[in-house]
Amino acid sequence: MKDDFVRAMIRETARDPRIMLISGDLGFGALEPYEEKFPSNFLNVGVAEQNMIGVAAGLAKTGRIPFVYSIANFPTFRCLEQIRIDVCYHELPVNIVSVGAGLSYGTLGYTHHSIEDISVMRSMPGMRIFSPSNAEDVEDSVKLMVDSPSPSYIRLAKSGTTSRGQVTSGSLKPIRLLKEGGRALVITTGEISAEIAEWATDSRGFFGQCAVASLQVIKPMNLGDLIEDFDAIVTVEEHSLAGGLGSAVLEFMRDKGIVKPILGLGLSDSVSHEVGSQSYLRTLAGIDATTLEIQIGNFAKEHGLTFV
Repeated sequence: MKDDFVRAMIRETARDPRIMLISGDLGFGALEPYEEKFPSNFLNVGVAEQNMIGVAAGLAKTGRIPFVYSIANFPTFRCLEQIRIDVCYHELPVNIVSVGAGLSYGTLGYTHHSIEDISVMRSMPGMRIFSPSNAEDVEDSVKLMVDSPSPSYIRLAKSGTTSRGQVTSGSLKPIRLLKEGGRALVITTGEISAEIAEWATDSRGFFGQCAVASLQVIKPMNLGDLIEDFDAIVTVEEHSLAGGLGSAVLEFMRDKGIVKPILGLGLSDSVSHEVGSQSYLRTLAGIDATTLEIQIGNFAKEHGLTFV
């Protein structure tokens, strides 16, 4: 997704030269094409992420459209006070780009896991949250961020997807149906979405009877009429269950007066001291094909649900 983001930024900066891309001394091997094409629109502020947010806020006050870029845990958790006061308090259009959502950097340990960022960023006033699952949605998200007067946050996978090489203005769907199904809907988000759709397609149990949808915009959330078409909802996230995707869906249902069985699956309220690949850590957390099959099957039986 990094390359998709950079290509989108090149296109958008050609359209609007007010855009600035600011790096916290990261992005080597990805950001060079942008820097080469727009050297006066690029800043490397060094390993000073909190200052990076302050610089971006100052640029936004002068009419620029800044994007700050770093590994997911650095421009969020480390900079929370600056985001809250410098950006949100002043309602500035600063765009925060985190690379390595979820367990992408699993081999670097818990310090580099980005598994609480949705919870934290959802609580920031006026902050919009994009969580694209493919190249098209990365590109469309960037365009919407450029055109918005509000602060925005986008969480990108460490790798994956290939840019389509074209722009479709404003075509981002807040929620995208990835797999048709019966009476239950699995809602997920981000990089893992395509894999969950594949796992469900290969399943011969209750999991296989579910439809799968990827939520591209977590805040403001708009599930439209899609959620009304199903008897039960399952949320699956590579994120803490506390305040994440599942919590956001529950709040949406509450506000709309929607009452139906819902199962939330994701990371438990504990610190992982394990180090390993993203796939390995997903399995430990119970967000793998086998565990999802068991959990969804138990959920269906417990509530007497028929998913077909």
